[in-house]
Amino acid sequence: MIPFERKYERAKKLMNEKMKQHELSQGDDRPEVNPEDLMEKGDMFAMILSAILTILPVALVVLALLGLAGYFFLIR
Repeated sequence: MIPFERKYERAKKLMNEKMKQHELSQGDDRPEVNPEDLMEKGDMFAMILSAILTILPVALVVLALLGLAGYFFLIR
């Protein structure tokens, strides 16, 4: 039904073969890299602090809008 079905199947088969060869050539020779190995001593605290400073104001604004909408819905 597909106009170029044979070409599509050949390309798919070739890509699968290349992926298998690539995976076999990679093997397990690569060292496993953990995030802890790449970070310095104070990086985790800095990441947590920046996430709090980024997300907390947005969450407070959304919470205030929801509270304001609830107030107007119940009181007015």
